[in-house]
Amino acid sequence: MRTVLFATERWLDAESPEFGLCPHEYGVLGSLATSGMGIVARFHWDEFIKQNPDGDVGEALVKKCEQSKPAMVLATHVLQYGDRNVKPETYGHIRDELKIPVAMIWGESAPDVVRHADDFAPHINANVFIDTRDEWKKHTKFPEKTIHLFEPRDTNLFYANDNGKRDIPLSFVGQTFGRMDRALNLGFLWGKGIGYIRAGGQRENNLHISDYANFLRRSVVTIGFSSAITFQHLTGRTIEACLCGAMLLESENGETPNLLDPYADYVPFKEHFHYVNHGQIAAQDGDLAEKALHYAYQKPEEARRIAESGRKRALERCDGREFWGKLFEIVGGQKWINVDSSNVI
Repeated sequence: MRTVLFATERWLDAESPEFGLCPHEYGVLGSLATSGMGIVARFHWDEFIKQNPDGDVGEALVKKCEQSKPAMVLATHVLQYGDRNVKPETYGHIRDELKIPVAMIWGESAPDVVRHADDFAPHINANVFIDTRDEWKKHTKFPEKTIHLFEPRDTNLFYANDNGKRDIPLSFVGQTFGRMDRALNLGFLWGKGIGYIRAGGQRENNLHISDYANFLRRSVVTIGFSSAITFQHLTGRTIEACLCGAMLLESENGETPNLLDPYADYVPFKEHFHYVNHGQIAAQDGDLAEKALHYAYQKPEEARRIAESGRKRALERCDGREFWGKLFEIVGGQKWINVDSSNVI
């Protein structure tokens, strides 16, 4: 049986654990446990730092590797932690001295993030970007050590309840704090008399992940915004909405069509307000209001048909077995052995 050691943060915000777990817990990590492709071991470096302020986090990770002898280390790096993160040289020691393959997973392809990924590239086997297929290629100096994979999800958490009641015609699940584009677009709906239910997110309303998934299961249509302030990317909500059987109404971008077919698996919309020039917002002739009204209130049966197609596509493309099979073969040059998914360390 093969073990993957996740060297990652436990909390979305280590200074505020009340915001809940890091998304990797129910994304990549959760998918390994539920897919039967391996055994999960954890090293939460944010917890170690908090409990051992004078301790050496790199030394502790090496010791954990020596004890658990994993087939692979999959690690994260949080820019806000600065020097408190595990150093690239530590991962180089794990790869070269302990002979354990190491991959880093990155959830954003912004230029500063890619530069940090490049710092690790000489010391690890591969950098894995999960949000864009091509954006990182514009910035990396190590394309030969960088790959893109669609991030899988824990399907024990994100699933469609075929017998459940979808009593929310239109929803938005996420934060608007610090995102004026979202606030303005959603406000435009209210101005047109189009009602929607907003649930907030982990950082807004401290929405628990199970409540978040249930909210998506109750929605006929849910709105998604794919744009970061300076670029477009595939968000986790894109996959989660589809897996939960809601029709995704998402802002136009070049990444989601790599996963889903527009108007067959989801519906793209043009924002009424969008970012231009690094944080400035401009108005434009959008169609969010028109499409929200059509699919959520006028033609919900059409929305349900598209949602079912999107759910099937997400299950195919974001399957944990496919992700882990590809990653382990690329990084470690080995094949997976199916194991009992209840084996979690």
